[in-house]
Amino acid sequence: MTQNCKALTLYELNLLIQKVIKENFEGDVLLVSEISRIIYNAGGFTNIELIEKKDDQVIAKNRAVIWNDKKFILDVFETIVGEKLSEGMKILAKVKVSYHPSYGLTLNILNIDPSYTIGEMQLRKSQILNRLESEGLLELNKRLEFPIVPQNIALISSKSAAGYEDFINHLMYNDKGYRFNLRLFYSVMQGKDVETSIIKSLDEIIECGNFEVVVIVRGGGSVGELDCFNSYDLAKKISQFPIPVLVGIGHDRDKTVLDYVAYKGFKNPTAVAHFLINAVEAFDDYLTDALHKIFNLSSARLKSEARALENISLRIKEKVLENLNISKSNINFIGNRIFPELFRKIDLEKRKNDKILFNIFSKLKERVKNEYSFLERSEYKLRSCSIEILQKSIKTIINIEKEVKLKDPREILKKGFSITTLNGKIIKKYEDVEEGSKILTHFLNFDVFSVVERKVRGDE
Repeated sequence: MTQNCKALTLYELNLLIQKVIKENFEGDVLLVSEISRIIYNAGGFTNIELIEKKDDQVIAKNRAVIWNDKKFILDVFETIVGEKLSEGMKILAKVKVSYHPSYGLTLNILNIDPSYTIGEMQLRKSQILNRLESEGLLELNKRLEFPIVPQNIALISSKSAAGYEDFINHLMYNDKGYRFNLRLFYSVMQGKDVETSIIKSLDEIIECGNFEVVVIVRGGGSVGELDCFNSYDLAKKISQFPIPVLVGIGHDRDKTVLDYVAYKGFKNPTAVAHFLINAVEAFDDYLTDALHKIFNLSSARLKSEARALENISLRIKEKVLENLNISKSNINFIGNRIFPELFRKIDLEKRKNDKILFNIFSKLKERVKNEYSFLERSEYKLRSCSIEILQKSIKTIINIEKEVKLKDPREILKKGFSITTLNGKIIKKYEDVEEGSKILTHFLNFDVFSVVERKVRGDE
């Protein structure tokens, strides 16, 4: 080390740096940079990290501050751009360069030009469109065949999106009464997560594999709010998507990149709903026209065929009458030769048949007489046997009545016998009754209730 050099303290060095910066940056500086991080502090001021990139590499970085007295800058920016100051935005800012010995270099933001940021968005959109066109992706989705009757629809949106309800109400409750099969695939529709969220929903739609059209809708917004739809990766995904994609994200004038790469872009969600309804209505009208044409052609053909049939019928009738007259003449000629001989043969056959019938009736009469005699004899025998059987049956019944009467319990009781029962059942065996049981003994004119004190078998 050089002995003659006086050593500086860190504070002294920082004071020198502060002096140099103050002498060289007395006025304000216009600064172009990109926001890499932004922190809205509770105290009212905002910390911002500014960077500059080259070939996607950060080549410069510095800290900037918007103090509380300049907070209106953020409100003005949001009002004009339509979106809050956020990461990834390029800005043109008026800054005051300051250096503090304790806090280091700071860029105090005095103002931000919103038009520059909007211009950067438009420039980036143009670059994306040029890239898509050079890669042959701009028209891919438009070349897909649109379904004749689009009814199975995958909807990418958020229920909180302003255009979601407009689309649902116009499509599902259309005055034509057309029915659509609709399924919502939820996606973020504002901010930095729009790209990844919509791509995820598109992948889910492919996995389902049963949709004919994809619809992406959200409500209107400013240029800044809709800038999230100016995404190369999302645009590429939609352009290469195998299903027609309809976009209605509520722009008033400027289209987003998605409007260019989709099958068709619309100014708002309601216009998308009308397009789908009109597509179905067009097919409905086509079917109605086809039905009328078929009816008219059929009527004309039927009339033509009817006239042809009428002409043929007249020709057939004339030919038939001609043939009938010829046939009648032939029949009369043949009849004059055949009928006399035919009548003679018929008369001869009739006499033969009369003789045969007489013989048959004679034999039949004799057979009937013999059968009648047999039936009379059979009737007499049957009547005699029936009377004999009836008499035997009467005797048998009388004997049974006598036997039943002898076995009647009352007849037994009259002879001095009794009948003993337990719980309504007649006691027949030793095992039917237990000691201590209450039994009932029936005599002819009275009953006796008893309690069994002891049982004794008959052989004891």
